[in-house]
Amino acid sequence: MNEGTIAVIISYNGGEEIIGTVQALLNQVSKILVVDNGSGNKTLVTLHELRRKGNISLVELRENVGVAAGLNIGVNWAKATGAKWILTMDQDSVVQPNMISNMLSYVENCSDPSVVSLTPQISTNGVKFLNEPD
Repeated sequence: MNEGTIAVIISYNGGEEIIGTVQALLNQVSKILVVDNGSGNKTLVTLHELRRKGNISLVELRENVGVAAGLNIGVNWAKATGAKWILTMDQDSVVQPNMISNMLSYVENCSDPSVVSLTPQISTNGVKFLNEPD
């Protein structure tokens, strides 16, 4: 687990889809915060069950305030909790094993002090959306 790294996941009526996202992160970050954007009961039941399985917190918004506002709420929470690094996700994104430790290793070995943000390579069903470096 990477101490000081908090994952903020935005949720909205995703039902059980968020389970894979949370499970993929449980052993990679020190805390997970799910910011729920006013989901219905089915999703809320799933989120409350997840909260009992690990170091997971939940902020339930009464209405859908949008992804950006939800992320702002989550990032402010993470900063107040002492996060050194914050990973932002949505409910249907699943990270690869060791993604966080690989990213943190890069930062530790990077000689450029201006590096403040990293973006993973994104793919869906094996199709990559960002070019690989030459």
